Amino acid sequence: PWRSGFNVASASDWGAALRGTWDIIGSQNVGALRLSAEHRFGDFRAPGQLQLFRDGILTPVFEYRSSFAATYTREIASRWQGTITGRYDVADPKAVSRRQLAVHGDRYHIDVGVSHQLTDSISVSAIVGWSNEVYNRSLVSLADPNLHDTNGQIWAGLRLYWRPAPRTTVSASTDTLNQRSLVSGTTSTGNGIGSWTATATLADDRVRDRSTTSAAATYRGERAEATVGHDSGLRTAISGRAVNVDAGDQRTRVRVGTAIVFADGHAGVSAPIRGDSAFAILSPHPSIGNREVTAGSQDYPRARSGVLGPAVAGNLPAHVPQVLPIDVENLPPGYSLGQSGFDLNPPYRAGYVLPVGSDAAVSAYGVLLDPRGDPVSLAAGTASKGERHLTVFSSEAGRFALNGVAPGRWRVVLETDGGQLIYFIDVPQGTTLLDLGQVRPARGKLS
Repeated sequence: PWRSGFNVASASDWGAALRGTWDIIGSQNVGALRLSAEHRFGDFRAPGQLQLFRDGILTPVFEYRSSFAATYTREIASRWQGTITGRYDVADPKAVSRRQLAVHGDRYHIDVGVSHQLTDSISVSAIVGWSNEVYNRSLVSLADPNLHDTNGQIWAGLRLYWRPAPRTTVSASTDTLNQRSLVSGTTSTGNGIGSWTATATLADDRVRDRSTTSAAATYRGERAEATVGHDSGLRTAISGRAVNVDAGDQRTRVRVGTAIVFADGHAGVSAPIRGDSAFAILSPHPSIGNREVTAGSQDYPRARSGVLGPAVAGNLPAHVPQVLPIDVENLPPGYSLGQSGFDLNPPYRAGYVLPVGSDAAVSAYGVLLDPRGDPVSLAAGTASKGERHLTVFSSEAGRFALNGVAPGRWRVVLETDGGQLIYFIDVPQGTTLLDLGQVRPARGKLS
């Protein structure tokens, strides 16, 4: 697939990017190959690309003009898998002048990795590579010349992954490239709104001779997302037989985020919408009233309507075809939503309004009779009112049902073996379930 992007950086700057990927997926003996290439024109920069601060030190930023990558993966034995990955990024010479701390020169790496599934819940992997992407070491000194021109070097890494429970994961990794070790765990409860996620991390930085611990819990609600966390720095010194541990910096953080969205004259409030995602505002028809509208499935609710307005389904992946289920609480008997979900192809960083319900929400049923008063068996036809058309089928006993009918007079044309039959059906206002009883034709005859 090919992807393209466009952004306006300022009143006079412009930029565009073009990326192409090619996937070849074969059998276990052949493996899978992915090739990708990207080129950026003009002053293109990814939306939201900023200089980031981490642990009080400005993170080096590398911006590229072109990027080429390839990955090949295949099974080499039972529960063993091998991967070869390579990438070469051509630096953007203009990026240096607009960044306080920019990485100069092209970046490249080639890695060879092997992973093994020890059990159904435990896997281990090892990787060896050649790379010049030594960023973490440059954080020790902003004047480090390695920040500008880093020579390639051999590096190795190990990683352990453990899944002790369906929604709990633990991973541990270490590498010689940036000389860091990391142990982290994540657990979660619930899906969609009302869900919790908790994480804990222990990181050891051998370059800066310090360790950090952090823990955080995040709650995602219908209209907001809240995170509470704590970070702690640790330094260990051994003097004689004594081990001194300095707690270092302590930082507690509380973050609450929400989003206000607008589309097609409608507004809504939702949890934060991140990255390149889209959103959809579910606008209820007046016939639904104040009934609760839910976006998503019962097992994974994504949004609900309430006192703060309509339901807003956020973080829809852009340009990814998908189906968004909908449900309305305690609908009147016979009320027809018309569809139980929406087929979406969300736009890039934008949104739209999805109407839920309509005035054509009546379900009508009855028995179709022929001019002799006998049921019309196994016939098909069309029910029409203005520009609205519905298909009609009758059972062997002449029974039929119509969903999505609006109030007013409907004309039903039925094709039978004996000829065409025409019926008129009157649907009154204020009803959602209509029993028409026996319906006789207004015109038509049997041969």
